[in-house]
Amino acid sequence: MKTEYGHNIFFYGTSDMQNVLMNRNIRELLNKLHKYDTSIWQHAVGTACVSELLLDDMNIYGADREDVITAALLHDVGEIELPQALFKKEDLSKKDYERLYKHPFISAKMTGSFVSNHTIMMILSHHRTRDGRGYGIGIPDEMTEIVKVADVYVALSEPRPYRNAFSVPEALGIMDRLAETGDIDKKIYARLRKYLFCVGGAKQSCHLPHNCNKYAFSV
Repeated sequence: MKTEYGHNIFFYGTSDMQNVLMNRNIRELLNKLHKYDTSIWQHAVGTACVSELLLDDMNIYGADREDVITAALLHDVGEIELPQALFKKEDLSKKDYERLYKHPFISAKMTGSFVSNHTIMMILSHHRTRDGRGYGIGIPDEMTEIVKVADVYVALSEPRPYRNAFSVPEALGIMDRLAETGDIDKKIYARLRKYLFCVGGAKQSCHLPHNCNKYAFSV
């Protein structure tokens, strides 16, 4: 099934993501994001896919489920208003970080007329902790914590200009520490960890359900 993206977005997606993408405004924004930077677009789709895995594991359906998937797809869409060079740098200056920290507010502004208030608050708080650390605004609720765990996992699985993608043991080590410090929700992370913890061989593959295998590692 081809879409206006020029290729099949649903290769990564699921029926729940397809339902969210029935909203023309969301499709158009994701189309703009894809044209701006395919890696940021892939990150958005990966975050939604892993979020859905967690939603299934937690038996969450209805409006909360739709809000989580929508927020996961759109949480970084405001980055299209930032200079592309910002995402190609190996070292970021203080000014660069200040610009980057604006993206939750830009994302919320861009989506505020066609997503739920809950989704907006999830977008605004997806870089915040429950004790008020981080950037953006608000205190993340349980649904936002799902997006946060998925966001971190997918980000660690992807290369950046300043580092390679992390292996499973490296990623788990980082996320273990983030769970201990309260940067991500420990219980929600434990649900994802059970899918990622692979043993039995130096080259054993770790696979995720939901066609999220693009975001699985080999150890």
